[in-house]
Amino acid sequence: MITTLFFDLDDTVWDPRPALIAADRAQWQSIKDQHPDIAANIDRELINTVRETVIHKTPSLIENVSDLRLSVMRELLRHKGLSDEQADQSANTAFACFMAKRNDVELFDDAHDILSALSERYQLAAITNGNADVHKTSLGRYFSFALRADLVGMAKPDAAIFNLALQQAQTTAERCVHIGDSIENDVKGAINAGIRAIWFDPEERHYNGATTITALSELPATLEGLV
Repeated sequence: MITTLFFDLDDTVWDPRPALIAADRAQWQSIKDQHPDIAANIDRELINTVRETVIHKTPSLIENVSDLRLSVMRELLRHKGLSDEQADQSANTAFACFMAKRNDVELFDDAHDILSALSERYQLAAITNGNADVHKTSLGRYFSFALRADLVGMAKPDAAIFNLALQQAQTTAERCVHIGDSIENDVKGAINAGIRAIWFDPEERHYNGATTITALSELPATLEGLV
């Protein structure tokens, strides 16, 4: 019997791109408002160079999108002459502006109807490597809990984050299915944790061996087929 469904969020139940674009603009507007002279001398090439340097110095940041964003901003501001304390304060202020827009995601058309129906039959939980908070969106009511990689210190495809979800859901791998758009993070990650996976593949890219849906509306019937 399937009792629990784990969902990826970005590109599975919503399109994150409009929110990410707006959030990124809000972040850099904050930097401009705080330090107009510095902001005028920060371009995309410099941002990419600093980002590569930060990742090279601390490779584990690649799994934590929030800490990586903050670290890049701090390093940029230090590079432009701010003290550590000033850089930290300004980066934190800018990141707050980013997060204020991050949850303004565009839901896929059938997300509400499908998740509402599924939540009446299954326990739903989110496992995401992104930093959006599902409980600050209109879908939050359907989810018992959400695990964000930047908050729990582990990320998909590591089996550890799936095991943490099993513990929090108080269930076993055999009773769960994970749904997500990434073959590596969602399908392979779940399977390595002993959890069945459904690949959300709206672009019909195909992957041999994966149980696949091309729209969320196909999910109820596909779940029935797994039982």
